[in-house]
Amino acid sequence: MNQFDIASVSARYSGVGQTERKLQYLCSPHSDSEPKRLRAAAQELEAYFLHMLIREMRKTVPKNPLLSGGKAEEVFQDFLDEEMARELGRSNQLGVADLIYKSLEDFVKAEGE
Repeated sequence: MNQFDIASVSARYSGVGQTERKLQYLCSPHSDSEPKRLRAAAQELEAYFLHMLIREMRKTVPKNPLLSGGKAEEVFQDFLDEEMARELGRSNQLGVADLIYKSLEDFVKAEGE
């Protein structure tokens, strides 16, 4: 009998979560171009970038087979990494969201005119 492998499904659909849905909405024609929404989009993009960065960094750490929790641990670790990336984005310490916001602010103003 085939066993449902949630870790491989999660890896295949990486980024499918609240961050991905928010980014899709912000890119949709239903969203408006208020500065608050632009700031939120920039922060979500920073969080998404940080999540991918943390995920790739974690791949470089060798796993200890004795202490490994298997597929369930991998899924939980990915959720934990996503939340950690969201918190890092909210802290505004890296400044990636500010750079994105500033670069898109002029574009949105020009589009609105």
